[in-house]
Amino acid sequence: MKDSCFLPARRTFVRVNKFEEFEKFKRRFYMATNCKSYFELADFLETTASKISDAKRRLIIPQSWFDIVFRKTSTNPQWLLTGEGEKTILPQNYGKVDEEL
Repeated sequence: MKDSCFLPARRTFVRVNKFEEFEKFKRRFYMATNCKSYFELADFLETTASKISDAKRRLIIPQSWFDIVFRKTSTNPQWLLTGEGEKTILPQNYGKVDEEL
């Protein structure tokens, strides 16, 4: 699989420090995917509900989940990570470089 350009390539997951942070991530994943349950979200993320529960218990989010949501919905991985910035990245902006820099 191609490395994500939004998250560090050497990491395969994002670790959160608190349960509340994980819940914020989870809410943003639900918003981005329009899923209503763990089972719907698991299906969307091409995983199982038990792996989502395990991620919650361990306070980690696999990088592949960010990649899948981006690929299927154009949701900005940085927005998923922080809740800040543009929620989506429009296809016409993929790969564009700011020429004024």
